[in-house]
Amino acid sequence: MSQDQFASRHIGPNEQETKEMLQAIAVKSIDELVEQIVPSDIRLPQPLDLPAGMTEYEFGAHIQQIAAKNKPVRSLIGMGYYQTAAPAAILRNVFENPAWYTSYTPYQAEISQGRLEALLNFQTAVISLTGMEISNCSLLDEASATAEAMTMMYNQRSRDAVKEGRNLLFVDENIFPQTMDLLLTRSEPIGIEIVSDHFEDYEFTGREFGAIVQYPAANGEIRDYAAFTETAHSKDILVTAVADILSLALIQSPGEWGADIVTGSTQRLGTPMGYGGAHAAYLATKDAYKRNMPGRIIGISVDRLGNKALRMALQTREQHIKRERATSNICTAQALMASMAGFFAVYHGPEGLRRIAMNAHSTAAAVAKAARELGYTLQAENFFDTIRINADAAQVRALAEAKELNFFYPNDNTVHISFDEVASLDEVNTVIGILAEAAGKTAPKLDSIEEKTAFDAKFNRQSDILTEPVFRKYHNETDLMRYIKKLELRDISLANSMIPLGSCTMKLNSASSMMPLSLGEFGNIHPFAPKSQAEGYMELIENLSKDLAIITGYAAISLQPNSGAHGEYTGLMVIRAYHSSRGEFQRNVALIPASAHGTNPASAVMAGMKVVVVATDEKGNIDVADWRAKAAQYKDTLSCGIVTYPSTHGVFESRIREIVDIIHENGGQVYMDGANMNAQVGLTNPGFIGADVCHLNLHKTFSSPHGGGGPGVGPIGVAKHLVKFLPSHPIVQTGGEEGITAVAAAPYGSASLLPITYAYIKMLGGEGLKRATEMALVNANYMVAALKGEFDIVYSGETGRVGHEMIVDLRNFRKEYGVEAADIARRLMDYGFHAPTLSFPVHETLMVEPTESEPKAEMDRFIEALVQIKRECEEIRDEKADAADNVIKMAPHTAFEVTGDTWDHAYGRHKAAYALPWVAEKKFWPHVTKIDSGYGDRNLVCVARWEDYETPAN
Repeated sequence: MSQDQFASRHIGPNEQETKEMLQAIAVKSIDELVEQIVPSDIRLPQPLDLPAGMTEYEFGAHIQQIAAKNKPVRSLIGMGYYQTAAPAAILRNVFENPAWYTSYTPYQAEISQGRLEALLNFQTAVISLTGMEISNCSLLDEASATAEAMTMMYNQRSRDAVKEGRNLLFVDENIFPQTMDLLLTRSEPIGIEIVSDHFEDYEFTGREFGAIVQYPAANGEIRDYAAFTETAHSKDILVTAVADILSLALIQSPGEWGADIVTGSTQRLGTPMGYGGAHAAYLATKDAYKRNMPGRIIGISVDRLGNKALRMALQTREQHIKRERATSNICTAQALMASMAGFFAVYHGPEGLRRIAMNAHSTAAAVAKAARELGYTLQAENFFDTIRINADAAQVRALAEAKELNFFYPNDNTVHISFDEVASLDEVNTVIGILAEAAGKTAPKLDSIEEKTAFDAKFNRQSDILTEPVFRKYHNETDLMRYIKKLELRDISLANSMIPLGSCTMKLNSASSMMPLSLGEFGNIHPFAPKSQAEGYMELIENLSKDLAIITGYAAISLQPNSGAHGEYTGLMVIRAYHSSRGEFQRNVALIPASAHGTNPASAVMAGMKVVVVATDEKGNIDVADWRAKAAQYKDTLSCGIVTYPSTHGVFESRIREIVDIIHENGGQVYMDGANMNAQVGLTNPGFIGADVCHLNLHKTFSSPHGGGGPGVGPIGVAKHLVKFLPSHPIVQTGGEEGITAVAAAPYGSASLLPITYAYIKMLGGEGLKRATEMALVNANYMVAALKGEFDIVYSGETGRVGHEMIVDLRNFRKEYGVEAADIARRLMDYGFHAPTLSFPVHETLMVEPTESEPKAEMDRFIEALVQIKRECEEIRDEKADAADNVIKMAPHTAFEVTGDTWDHAYGRHKAAYALPWVAEKKFWPHVTKIDSGYGDRNLVCVARWEDYETPAN
């Protein structure tokens, strides 16, 4: 039967184009090229044991059948996850829009102004609601954001506190259990001790550096922390509040009662529950602590023409620069979800947010009043949206589930009910009816719900919220749609052109794999709902885990980690647990090549390891002699060796088995960074090579979108002896028999994203997955061949081939042309391209990864652009262009500048804007020109408070 196959849609080059590329590479077949690239001793002897790929139509029917097995029962569980009325205008125009979900992290700020403004709106909303001075533009989830705050407070200690060994963290006992689990996971390896008690009963000992409280508390109670915070500050102790962001529309902000850091989730600002994620967390703090703040900060700067422009500020704080000196390994945000939350705040504005908060509060208050009248005792009199009632949990549960309502039951005698944006009068009456029946009484029938605060007046918020103009302009759908479109047109994404970022694998995110995310059967499931209501998710998780285990060659998979760096940390903590189980507590040394991704040493330090750097040779490979010598030197304390394969330089090192064996011979485990798995799938795998653990970037190899800087997903695979240490969860049973404590708030991490990878694997099938890998190798080596004679490649394998990416050498350009790699990156914007990875892993280079998805014509356009830019460099060398005022140094050029009444450059407007004929056909205009990074750091402004952004000056 002849049917349309997904592989032919996913893979860019057709059969004829592939023949032409192989001819340019000077090989007769793909097999011949693979033999020259992948060492023979690690190539899989058998094809992947996976079925043939489904058609897109078949998969659509298949995933619908799985989704139908989920039962989206109305959940009033709360505990950090709530039903939302996600606006269709945001879901349709952002969440389901490839211009938003296929873009990359906004390191190239000039072509990312739309996303940067959306993220600035997010930051502004968070700052306004929390009462803080500065916020980052999102973290992975509430629990991990709180763990980041713990580390931040620890690193903010005074010199005297460090000398005194103050390593004690107080955590109020009334905190979500998943957050406590994360704090336990993160604290132990770095020497932090946790003590948990009731905040009013606790007496500080002098050993504390920080305290964490939840606001409102886990049981729903609004508590007055002002005196506690004042006492903490008097003893040089910082205080973090884990705050429900919706509640802050009605109750006093943490900033007003003295908190130093505020963390939480913005899930209830318009993001579906999705069985646990992805959701944007936040961390806000005082300006004084900004240098120790994890994550990305969006700030306002100016461009070459003096126009206001946005960029990621204070980037030297980021882990990939600090490496083993890092205090966090954060590499991924939740940019897409943060943009959605920001648009939610824009759409509803201050009055809309108060209305939503009041609905959650007033429905809870109505049920609380009725519960008291029915004879129940409430555990707290002051609450926002959550009430806890002393009752027979089993009896209430049976009655509630018969009405298709989920409550939370902390113990046999407590019923926990959380209300939200969509709670209604009918629902309130149903809940009251359940409580009445359990009490053997007649239920009172409410005809209306009074909308006023029912907590003590002292908790009322006095300060205004969302005062910036952006939150008062776009309250009808027409205005919002046009605002979103305006920002969309300021960004480059895969919807515009190739994004050739090395190590980032910006491949097609197919529409057929993305569509299941919009299904209510996936979006409306609470992560703590009974598993009987999530049978579709359970089937998907089981099947996906099996498929990933086959692909990686491992015994088991954990889907809990929320990003690649998160997966690294999880894998290293599993290794730590393995050594501890054998009584080898001294094993804490991690060997890491000098060329490694910055997250590798950062993750190792977070896992309590000592980093020992191993040299690389002149070809970029691990110096095996140095690797062997250091493994032997530290054999008694060696915990692991961390390798990336293919290497960070994009090369399949031929001695990889020897490298693995050396670690095992000296008592260590091998951690493989899965960043470059797109060159392995179907040809080899970590398990076959001999590595013990590997993480997978689902937002790279397995086609889940980057989302403009997140969400990412970073599951880990482990060999058989490590399975029992896979991460557990305090509420939902998962993980190994001796599993480490949780690494994410939700038991299966960002579960709503898993259908994307599931679709990718099921539609490609075993053969399609292998062909995708092969074509990634073909495309990369074709580009090397096409650039030969124009650009040198820094590293290649022993046969002269690269893997799935290459490093283009620009190290001589400064001396020869007076041009830097960053100048060329910006000039590429004028040609309509996002720059490749800049100056990593080698300074003054561009690392290019075309991926298998790019058609030959698009690669040819990119090649032509690079060559033409080199010609422009030669004009500078030959004094045909001014050394300072030339198209490269002035790049990028905006439409405003090119069409302005004056033109003061020594070159023409046409050359600036339309350097090649095809550029005019698909011209992308950068919204701003070259941004002054230093200005934005010296004058840090990270809230949406500018007046002239829409009308740039010439």
